[in-house]
Amino acid sequence: MKSSKAPTQQPGAVTGASGAVEQCVSSHLKTKTMKVQDGFTETAAATILGKRSFDEDAMLVAAPLPGRPGSRLKALFDGHGGYIVSRKCSVLAPTFYGRMQEFSANAFAKASFALDAALRSDPDVPIGPGSTGIIAVMEAIDPGIPEYMLHVANIGDSRLMVLHEDGTFTPMSVDQKPSDPLEMSRVRRAGGSVIRTAMAVWRIDGRLALSRSFGDFRMKNRSDLLPSQQKVVALPHSRTIKVKPGDILVFACDGVFEAQGMTWKFVANYVAMQLQASIGPPSATGGDLEETATRLVTTAYLMGSWDNISAMIVKVLPTALPSTVVTAAETDVLGTRTERPTMMESEATLERSGAWMTDLGLYATLY
Repeated sequence: MKSSKAPTQQPGAVTGASGAVEQCVSSHLKTKTMKVQDGFTETAAATILGKRSFDEDAMLVAAPLPGRPGSRLKALFDGHGGYIVSRKCSVLAPTFYGRMQEFSANAFAKASFALDAALRSDPDVPIGPGSTGIIAVMEAIDPGIPEYMLHVANIGDSRLMVLHEDGTFTPMSVDQKPSDPLEMSRVRRAGGSVIRTAMAVWRIDGRLALSRSFGDFRMKNRSDLLPSQQKVVALPHSRTIKVKPGDILVFACDGVFEAQGMTWKFVANYVAMQLQASIGPPSATGGDLEETATRLVTTAYLMGSWDNISAMIVKVLPTALPSTVVTAAETDVLGTRTERPTMMESEATLERSGAWMTDLGLYATLY
């Protein structure tokens, strides 16, 4: 990633009440989207500011895996204390996960700790900010057929699920919270405390509501302990399943799920109904991934989420697309859509996301 100083920002402050309500809602609900059609996959990502001052989420919408034709890497990172860690992760992820020789739990752990070490050594990254990560490798079983082994690693509380054609869904991630007995035990062995706040949220040292993350280096400051033994660790939970045409991958930050009623089951049913026009409500999107992702993040906001809200939806297609197509847009609260320039001459920076081509293939980020 090009060296780039992070712009001055207030870390994730909730937007104040000053100014017209209409202006606040307009900025809260302005949606940035990106759609990538590539190989046997179609991907749409959407993000909104929500009731925050800065969008700390970042998504890796597309990246190739060197030496693995037809395979893809996708990820979502939900930052806290600023956006520098999440955005750095979105661009650095292909370097660490894209070059793994195999996709075991041990391989994901090594890659995650290596990425975290790179962040620690980066002079642009302060000790305070951090980020979750939900990383998915779609390993092509055969470059000529639309089937993948889906390898997922999650750090923190962002989520990924797979929707199946029979109406069921498979959770691919586990929330990693200080309230978990095993997590709490590690935190305390490392000299930390786990406190239940007045808002009924368990926090490490009264600060962090996650027990695993990238960054957060003030929580990883014991030189006598291994990276896996610190109060907060970048050790992922991993899971693998096979996916085939008709399966839908749904990535989402915790901003989607913090709204009242936005459970795993609700989100799975909502996305499925929106995409299946033949059985869905009259207002269903009829299979439009970008519109469905936009409606999902907007619904979370309207149902009470106070966070940045981001989601990415990936559909496995039965036949390969003839060419790679990337589009990006911004849509305001009235539904007015404005296309955004997409292709860049070089990789993304902290200030600008987009898509760029290399000898290895297409890379695309959204934030």
